[in-house]
Amino acid sequence: MASLDSAQLAQALVDFSVHGSFPEDKISSLPIDAESIPIAIKALADAKAKLQVCALANYALHVC
Repeated sequence: MASLDSAQLAQALVDFSVHGSFPEDKISSLPIDAESIPIAIKALADAKAKLQVCALANYALHVC
């Protein structure tokens, strides 16, 4: 049986966090490999950091 790899899990977490979108059923129904969770959480933290940097840059430049 196939499982959700870390890249798929990371993308699903980021997409949900940023856009509120859920992955397709063929992705969300796959089991998650325990080794994928830390990698996916790091990807989510990296995306958060990038968003914070962009928000600060936009604020500093008064760009909307």
